[in-house]
Amino acid sequence: MNEKIYFSKLQFTHTTYGRELDRLLLDLDSKELSFQTFEYVKNMPSIIGYGYYDVFGELILSDFTNPGILVKSCKNNFNKQIISIEKEEKIVTFSYGIKLSDLEIKLVREYCNALEFEKYRGLDIYDYLDTDGYIGYRDEISLEFEGITNSYIPRIRLSMDIIFDNEHSWPTEKLYNYLMNVYIRSNKELKKRMIPRYAYVGF
Repeated sequence: MNEKIYFSKLQFTHTTYGRELDRLLLDLDSKELSFQTFEYVKNMPSIIGYGYYDVFGELILSDFTNPGILVKSCKNNFNKQIISIEKEEKIVTFSYGIKLSDLEIKLVREYCNALEFEKYRGLDIYDYLDTDGYIGYRDEISLEFEGITNSYIPRIRLSMDIIFDNEHSWPTEKLYNYLMNVYIRSNKELKKRMIPRYAYVGF
């Protein structure tokens, strides 16, 4: 079957402990490629103290720093009081975008057939540890693919935490490597801001 349904938008996101570090976004309909990096800023002042944490059934005493806000109200005679909050502000530290030509879109579409990605929907990539082509795994920093189409195919998210050789690579890795090789590694500014493929990789 030679049917092809292309993604309309897709992105690759690096995260660590639930925090988004960077995002590579390809909008094929608008013919745009963009890249952003992020940092997280805690509201100051902060509340510093000690607490117990359950680690595999054992209580461990550890220090903590929680972001907080400084408030004054009639409830405390307008004295300054620090109120703990859990939220952090995500700020954009770098942003870059380019328009792609019709030829560039045609070339990248060869890696964007959503039907090829459907074969991997619902699979747990960690089930493929130590299988043929296995190289290693992304440790501490995770990479996830997300794509949508203008068709009946629902949004798809696939983990990219396991790295395979070229012969056994999933289509997510092939597309990611294409974008990296063509647009990222050839740009010095982007290259130094992008997390390298083998950074934080365990073997």
